[in-house]
Amino acid sequence: MTTEPGMALQTRKKPETFYPDSDGQPMGETPRHVRTILDSYDVLDYWFRDQADVFVAANMFLYYVRGDRHKHVFVVKGIPKIKVPERRSYRLWEEGKSPSAVLEITSTTTWDEDHEDKFLLYQDVLQVGEYFLFDPYSENLKTGLAGYRLVRGKYQEIKAVQGRLPSKMLELHLENDHDYLRFFNPATRQYLQTSREARKEMERLKNELKKYRR
Repeated sequence: MTTEPGMALQTRKKPETFYPDSDGQPMGETPRHVRTILDSYDVLDYWFRDQADVFVAANMFLYYVRGDRHKHVFVVKGIPKIKVPERRSYRLWEEGKSPSAVLEITSTTTWDEDHEDKFLLYQDVLQVGEYFLFDPYSENLKTGLAGYRLVRGKYQEIKAVQGRLPSKMLELHLENDHDYLRFFNPATRQYLQTSREARKEMERLKNELKKYRR
């Protein structure tokens, strides 16, 4: 290859690897699955709102090696909540930390993957501190909820306390309340509200206040 005098050789820039942030698939299989995902993210994101080193995500691709990805609700402690540029996917080799806790909203079609493949992935490869499975229809889990905690490199089932599964990572208790996933604060002995529930409660209080003003 020859060049004209004064012209420098130009090397072709290696294209950057493309990491999709969407697969075009619905967030959940049913409205109940979608609501559980959204409500879980809503509650956990607000719960950790004042902790700048806790990142909460839902329905976001987590790439643990280049090309392999998964979606779920997850919480990572020890990384910045806000990143510039904004995260559109979670890339483990860039962040340097695996999720502290993962919540899978499982279904009949994903059960084998969630209960077997992802179980081993989170335990052996990513070493996720806690792994929770919630089955909104109790089709594969009789209680609708299961949890596991990493102890010396292996998952041990989390035993229920008064019908709830305590999470050390979240500092909350998880409960299946008639096929609805609730988060319970053991310190205040109260359930955490979604923003929708909080608005409903505010409307109730406003109506009560109107009665007293009459």
